[in-house]
Amino acid sequence: MAEQKVIAVVGATGAQGGGLVRAIAADPGGGFVARAITRDPSSDAAKALGEEVRYNDVDPDMYRGFGFPGADEMGNMFQWKRDFEAEYVGARDLEVARSLDPELKDFDAWLADNAALIPIS
Repeated sequence: MAEQKVIAVVGATGAQGGGLVRAIAADPGGGFVARAITRDPSSDAAKALGEEVRYNDVDPDMYRGFGFPGADEMGNMFQWKRDFEAEYVGARDLEVARSLDPELKDFDAWLADNAALIPIS
């Protein structure tokens, strides 16, 4: 068998990162092996992966400079809410949003247009 390529998965215990690690592990003939990286390798989520999990708690700006030597590809699952809290929950200017998407509706207007499409049992 050819040498397997390494995919470094940052955020390997999250929903997306964990799914990626499990998908790679489920295909042993696929030519890839995951290098799972998380902030807490002793967590239940890390143990559930069944793969070696490494610890590395650095901020997003540092990740950009790593290069991840030994990895052929990278699956990067940042913690958006944690790392970009201000942007994640920040107030949005409604007029700017509407200038970008003139068809933008608030929830009440959307519901009025789509209520008949929602199945209610």
